[in-house]
This record gives sequence, structure tokens and C-alpha cells, in this order.
Amino acid sequence: MSNDKVVINHNDFEYYDYSTHLIYMKNHKSFANDIEEIGGFTVYADGAEIYSGQTLPWFSSLLPFGPVIRSQPSFYGDYIIPIGFIQIFDSLGNVTPDPREDVRIIEALQKYDQYHSGLSCEINSVQYSSPNNVVIELQLNNNDSFDYYYLDPDKMGVNLFHYFTNGLFLRDFANKKVFTHKIEIIHPETWDSKHPASCNLTDH
Repeated sequence: MSNDKVVINHNDFEYYDYSTHLIYMKNHKSFANDIEEIGGFTVYADGAEIYSGQTLPWFSSLLPFGPVIRSQPSFYGDYIIPIGFIQIFDSLGNVTPDPREDVRIIEALQKYDQYHSGLSCEINSVQYSSPNNVVIELQLNNNDSFDYYYLDPDKMGVNLFHYFTNGLFLRDFANKKVFTHKIEIIHPETWDSKHPASCNLTDH
């Protein structure tokens, strides 16, 4: 809802991917035409106000805290609405809860059979071999009843994999440290090259 006007409701989208907070809209709705210019927005679940946020273009220099919808140009198709969240910390360094995780949103989506759990990732182990070398074992889980395709770093190679992602970024709040990957990135060859690099997918 924006300016007391309902912009989209549950009849306008197919489902909500809860793991990525992406709304997949039906064919008659367009992100650019219907959503891009709404400014501030408010999310409701079964008539209850859950949270509010801002809509900004990707090229905006503003860095709002809290929920945000980044409008055109978008990294997604025109039928997808991404609801992001920029973390807020209080004076003691505590993290403000993510309002997108409100259980009332899940209950409303499940009521209309529009809730997809999506994928989740957890850290199995962390090994410090040196102050500048940390090895982390991650486990990817599929929380839905159908398969997803994902880029497999073991099959395509971790160097090429990191071309398609921002890499791993970890923050140690207790010790005020930040860890990022130092892996050399391999660029894929162009589509018209003689030996294009393959992006191996794995269903999960």
C-alpha cells in the first residue's frame, strides 16, 4: 500500500519466495509500470500493518535503513519485486530485527497457498588456519517440496563461481572484524567465443 492506495494484493502475485524476499507477480502486473513510482510503501498481512519502507532506483545515492524496494533498472525480470533490508544497529551494536520475518506474513501467505520457503544456508564449521585464512564449510538446504537449480562451485570451479556472486562476506561483531574472500575471479568467455565457459547447475 502507498498513499492509502493498495498497489498490489495477493491476487496480483503467484507466490512469495521467503528465503530471498522476492514477490513473483502474475502476467498482468508490471514492476516498472505499477510499482516503480510508489515512493514509500507499507506491507499488510490479513489487514494488519506489518512494516513500512522506501522505494528507490538502483542508481540512487541514498542509503535508507530498513526495508527497501529497489526499482528500475532491476537485476530481475519485470514480474519480480525484490524487498531488501538494510540492517540497523543500535548504539550498543545490537541488530534490529528484520520486519520481513514477521510470522504474520508467513501465515497470510500460507492461507492463500503463496508461501515458498526457498533455500537456506548454514555454517557447518569454521577453521582458522591463519589470521588471514579462514575455511568455512557451508550447507545449502532446500526447504520446499520441489527442486531448485543453483550454481555449483564444485562443478564449475570456485573461481568462476565467484564471478556470478559477490562472494562470502562475514562480520565478527564481537571482535569488530570483517572477512571477505581473496579468491581470484575467472571471467566467463563471451557467448560467441569458440570455447565458452559452462555454468554448471545442480538441482536441489
